[in-house]
Amino acid sequence: MQLILLTLIFYLIACFDSRKLTTEENEKRLEHCGITVKPKVFRGKSVKKNEAPWAVMVHTLKSDGSAHCSGTVISPRHILTATHCSANGNKKEWIETDVNFPVKKEECSNGEHLTVTEVTASKVTVLSRNETTIGRAKFLYMLQFCRKILDDPYIYQTPDDFMIVELAEDLEYTSEIQPACFARDINDNALGTDFDFFGYGDNPPAHLPQTPASLAKHRLLYHKAKVAEYTSNGAVLRMESRLFTAKSLNYKTTICSGDSGGGAITKIDGRNTVVGVAMSGSCVKMVRGKDALEIFASAGFYADEVCELTGICTPPRGSAEKESHIEIVMVLIFLYIVYIE
Repeated sequence: MQLILLTLIFYLIACFDSRKLTTEENEKRLEHCGITVKPKVFRGKSVKKNEAPWAVMVHTLKSDGSAHCSGTVISPRHILTATHCSANGNKKEWIETDVNFPVKKEECSNGEHLTVTEVTASKVTVLSRNETTIGRAKFLYMLQFCRKILDDPYIYQTPDDFMIVELAEDLEYTSEIQPACFARDINDNALGTDFDFFGYGDNPPAHLPQTPASLAKHRLLYHKAKVAEYTSNGAVLRMESRLFTAKSLNYKTTICSGDSGGGAITKIDGRNTVVGVAMSGSCVKMVRGKDALEIFASAGFYADEVCELTGICTPPRGSAEKESHIEIVMVLIFLYIVYIE
């Protein structure tokens, strides 16, 4: 009986011992995130070890093997990636996790998040580009896991594919491991926005849907893309604001297997900022070139929820400018008071 009680106590501690950033930690994150050397990479080429230090690999240990995905460092203990790297479902909803965490769908309110706790969360590990394990999950936050898609032929929809891995221990930042900043809102991925995509996905020969397993390598690759309209059979379709589509600028590259969870990075206020998470592409279907299509989850859409769950909070748009204006006004008032005295 005592053993059962102790087990229950440890389980409850694991459930509620979240490692959310403190206000001070978030302020420190804002000071240092997204600052890197000037990019030197080229389209579709390998990335040097001191470039894109936010780009990591995310592996999920499943009963039938290990799933390989990409991810983005967004704090000392948080990695942004895609839900489908650790869960499975259909076109309308998620059904279950791939780490044997129990999910009671009948008790799962529509739109509710799923928090996967230890010990099952620890089946997810984070690796550096040299495939060294640098972290193990304590929690998995699968945002809006319980949302169900309602039929609407006039808008493209998909289950939310946005997951945050909270690590059991903080990462040690180096020149090769640094965080990207986090988007403010959906305006950061507006139509026409250029971004850089970094992922550890497949780079298959032109005549094959994917590289043979015996030849596959996990290399960090890069290509430039632009947020574009979603078209099907020549018609432009509306998308939910939680999603956006993109096309490669050179029409020669697209996201492939293993790129899932990778970050769409753009410069905002001079900082490398993650604005999207790779969900799917048309690589395996052999739809490439100018017809290739990439689908991303909008980081800005989830900004408020990310702030609440993790403490990763980005000031509202224009807040820095407003603070600057207030400081100027205060200085002018002070000078006026000194003058009249």
